[in-house]
Amino acid sequence: MEKKKKGEKPLTGLTEISENQEKPSLGEVLKNKSYSLVISGQILAVVSNIIAFTAISYIIYSTTQSATMMSLLIVIGILPNVLLMPIAGVLIDRLDQRKVIFVATTILLGGKIGFLAIYLLKDLLTLIDIQKIVTGTGHIIYQSSLNYVHFIWPLYLLAFINAIGGSVLFLTIGTYTRHVVKRKNLLVMNSFNQTVMQIATVIGPLIAGVIADFNYLFSFIVSGTVIGAGATVCFFLTLKGNKPILEDRKRKHWKEEILEFGRDIRIGFRAVREDSKISFVLVMYTLFNFTVASIGGLYSVILQGKLELNPTWYGAVGTVSAGIGILTSLIIITIGKINRKLILINAVILIEAIGLLLFSLITNKWVMVLVVTLPLGIVNGAANIPSSTLRQERLPKEKLGRAMSTVTLFTSLGNLTGTIIVTIVSGIFLPTHILLVGTGLTFLLGIGGTIAMFSKQSLRCPDYKIDEAMILSEETKLKANSD
Repeated sequence: MEKKKKGEKPLTGLTEISENQEKPSLGEVLKNKSYSLVISGQILAVVSNIIAFTAISYIIYSTTQSATMMSLLIVIGILPNVLLMPIAGVLIDRLDQRKVIFVATTILLGGKIGFLAIYLLKDLLTLIDIQKIVTGTGHIIYQSSLNYVHFIWPLYLLAFINAIGGSVLFLTIGTYTRHVVKRKNLLVMNSFNQTVMQIATVIGPLIAGVIADFNYLFSFIVSGTVIGAGATVCFFLTLKGNKPILEDRKRKHWKEEILEFGRDIRIGFRAVREDSKISFVLVMYTLFNFTVASIGGLYSVILQGKLELNPTWYGAVGTVSAGIGILTSLIIITIGKINRKLILINAVILIEAIGLLLFSLITNKWVMVLVVTLPLGIVNGAANIPSSTLRQERLPKEKLGRAMSTVTLFTSLGNLTGTIIVTIVSGIFLPTHILLVGTGLTFLLGIGGTIAMFSKQSLRCPDYKIDEAMILSEETKLKANSD
């Protein structure tokens, strides 16, 4: 039996259909005070992360000269999605999501302050190893070298804490916005989200590259200041934002709470499994994250090592790619409604394969900026829009946090597995060869996904037609129960 919701008005199937047939309106989304506060805090969090992690990636690579250590940084960023997402999804559905968003941004602020503190203590944390060498003639030579281990591991720990805050923040935002934005506006909302996030990644890498080229200390100061502003915005969200609809829950014995917690996690998994399109996207994106893991840890290695790009050039590559992503997102906003989102998802995977191929072969920095960024930018602009919208449109709002955490768990496992493999083989094979393998796997995935989509009726049918049938079916069930 469904639990009663606080303040929830019954929403009939016909009401949902009527709303879904209306023309999407970006203006309605932007006038929504709750959404405006959420997106403002999210932008500031993204910019802060870009500035901080641009500096950290250069610090780690310059001190270790190791592709393995760079891949380890990626692994640490993924781990919270694997370890904590099922628990986080349950809590997000149970708690006031406005407060969860504020707590997550506060965690991010703490991480940035920690980065600043560790960098200020760099000289104290760096050890000098002295090695005694006896020459063939019997002379003794003392050779010194710097040991950064006690400077590096705190950065990894703080990166993990920062990843926890980021994972919870973005999962909660995806759930909360479904409560405050109309269903008909979800695609334009997600497209606008992606647009502003891409704008943030235009500004972020450019600023981050210039600042890191000038002074890493200043990078951490700016990053902390930006996320401090984001935490302030999210605090106002707890005061002024619309409260999400929550279930009435009675306090239970701790043993019963543990059992119910497990049941709630399984509810999220079943919600994904029972919808053929959502489960198809889950499988595709899990495998996609596995195949493109090759670019995650090797991106900085190739730009810094193979092409010898300084932080400013590094930022320029990210800026141009994000600019193309902005154009892609704006095109989707103009379209307003996509009736077969799975086609776009498969197209994104094939375009990414082209981008990986170019990225692995190009050795000229100008060609990298002007050519390689085109497919990668398109993917950045369009990768998450159809999948996020499909989940928000088709999954029940009261189960969305748990369902989205299930998706995040499996896609992160795919990414983590691929990244671990890349980390292991990066010391054996050339980065270019690893990228070429990733390219081939991504091509096979895109072709296989396209064939599977067109071979199954439930996958190739229009999205909104099926939605209406589902809603009418629920309406019939409700009437039968009431009779």
